[in-house]
Amino acid sequence: MHSSVYCLPADLLGEGADRVVRTVRDRAGVSGVTVAACYHATRDIYPHNPAYRVASLAPGAFYAVDPSACPGPLRPAVSPSAGGRDILAEACRAAAPLGVQVSAWAVLLHRDDLDDRAAGVQENCFGDRFPGRLCPASPAVRYYVLAVTRDLCRYPIAALRAEALHYQGAAHGHHHERCLEDYGEITRFLLGLCFCRWCAGQAAGHDVDVPALAARCRDYLTGVFDSAPDAPSLTEACGPDIGSYLAARTATVTALAGAAAEAARQAGVRLTLLDETVPMQAYATGHGFDPHRELVRAELAVDPRALSQAGVHLEEPLYLAEPADTAAALTWYRAQLGPGAPLSVVLRPGPPDTTTPASLAEKAQLARSHNCTELNFYAYGLYRLQSLTHIRRALPTP
Repeated sequence: MHSSVYCLPADLLGEGADRVVRTVRDRAGVSGVTVAACYHATRDIYPHNPAYRVASLAPGAFYAVDPSACPGPLRPAVSPSAGGRDILAEACRAAAPLGVQVSAWAVLLHRDDLDDRAAGVQENCFGDRFPGRLCPASPAVRYYVLAVTRDLCRYPIAALRAEALHYQGAAHGHHHERCLEDYGEITRFLLGLCFCRWCAGQAAGHDVDVPALAARCRDYLTGVFDSAPDAPSLTEACGPDIGSYLAARTATVTALAGAAAEAARQAGVRLTLLDETVPMQAYATGHGFDPHRELVRAELAVDPRALSQAGVHLEEPLYLAEPADTAAALTWYRAQLGPGAPLSVVLRPGPPDTTTPASLAEKAQLARSHNCTELNFYAYGLYRLQSLTHIRRALPTP
């Protein structure tokens, strides 16, 4: 089973690719590194980085973007924090003589550097536009995703790990968000539901009267903002055709991911889609994942079974503290995908998920017993170096 460690831009910028790749190989015992080549804005604490203790990095690309590869209205912008460096190329050069595989990690439809005037941003039923949240139904966004995929696949990488290749909801991180009233889960969901003209066009093909649905959503939300309680179900909130609308969204994400996977495949690279369903529920604490919370998956429009059938390799960040919860999540995903479909997982080797090496080893063994194809770990620079030793102990003995 192949294993890698996720590395953030600050890791490569501060420690250097040679040191990071060698430390990951020698101390963690893994065979790969996953490098953040396109990333959102960050502010993180780095316990062993010689250049930073707290690093605040601007969003953007940390590789040498080919301007001719993406001539459309959307294109990757190089991060000012990159300082002119191509950390993906640096990692590839450092890894090759050591026999370490490099994967590129790209955050695609979450663009902190875009405002609400950008092409293809999501738009809710009130016409509010969401800066930096690109809609997968937009032709400009599809063109952008495929262009970035091809641009990254010119590097000697084994895989492209695609994050945020789906819809994003109203609660998704932006900048100093505030919501002081508790309006309920359905209200939050509907407030972030995209009704841009491209989503409307896709849903019309599923026999949805989109203007009528949007009007019902506005009426419902207006009532809740006034004084009404949150409805017990989406159907009661906005009518039965909401199901068809959500099915259109899922088909949109599946088609886009399938097209990106094919573009990568033509370049000899495997594209892996990061399914953020578990992190949306359990990132902060390692607890709270419920596969039956349909609104969480509907917010992303990610259907594991449909994606797998479309030839998309799935990677599940299982950010869960208890091995029993990890086992339940793996059982659920295997039931969706079937016993032989490719499935990668990501574990966190430190808090809040891992307090003892034994618990990490138990979760790693669960991944092997569920026929997972890759076992990856997040993230190199955010934990003390002792976490790399935990990883080595969790891997099977060669």
